[in-house]
Amino acid sequence: MSANNSDDGHTSSNPLEQRAELLNYYLNLNLDDRFGSSADTPRSRPPSITSATETSFDHETDYEDSENEEDELSELMGAQDDVNRLHRTKVVGTLAKDGSRCAICGMEGLENLTIIRLLDGESPSGMGIPWLQTKNLVPPETDRDSFKNLLCVCKAHGRMYNASVWRFVPSQGPRRQLFAFEELEVSRRQQAEAMGFPPPSRSMPPQIPQLFELVVHDAGIFAGPGVMPNHVVMEQTFELNVSPFAALASAFTTMSSAFETQPTIYFSQVQSEIMHLKQLLDNVP
Repeated sequence: MSANNSDDGHTSSNPLEQRAELLNYYLNLNLDDRFGSSADTPRSRPPSITSATETSFDHETDYEDSENEEDELSELMGAQDDVNRLHRTKVVGTLAKDGSRCAICGMEGLENLTIIRLLDGESPSGMGIPWLQTKNLVPPETDRDSFKNLLCVCKAHGRMYNASVWRFVPSQGPRRQLFAFEELEVSRRQQAEAMGFPPPSRSMPPQIPQLFELVVHDAGIFAGPGVMPNHVVMEQTFELNVSPFAALASAFTTMSSAFETQPTIYFSQVQSEIMHLKQLLDNVP
């Protein structure tokens, strides 16, 4: 990544200063003007905000209750009247499972971090958590504050996620496992129909490796000033403790159309595979 020039035209040669300059550049971008702010549309407060279910990552004892830390955790939770506020247990548990660092750039320090939801409950596209539940892709108790739907990132990458600049998708190996499973499901339904039997109950997909590729829809925003905007898939594999199906459903909405700028060849391949998976899932009764 290239760092942003300071006001006097000088770019620091110190890596930490370069990172600070680039972070400042990201945080001062008006992403809402460029990409819209549909992700921030107000909605009713779901019950999960005031409950503390899923305690498998509840490591509150790992943190001292210092005043500064309480302030930092409060910031990660959100304002008391914010419909997107997270329960403290969810914040602490997500920090524990994700190593208290940004999943993309590795930035640490609670003051630099935020927690995003891969899917925010109902989706304008209809491909939210309820859609995943109807396809038997996630457990019925899944909600927008389930740990597998929460991911720790830095504030800059969090803003970019909400502006649809980037998404995670299952990497090539796991994608092919999903293809094989979904095509087998189609074959089972077709055979039952040909024999005059009722369609068989859908099986729960197998566990797949939690390996992901990073899809970037605007490399100019993501990589810093001076980079031409383009749609790319980063040459790196990420191992994340999140639901691959939540990541997929979120990516469906950002990869479902043609783009004004020319995507890279690999991006086009990944887009084709992702949309083929969507087509297979759309045919699930």
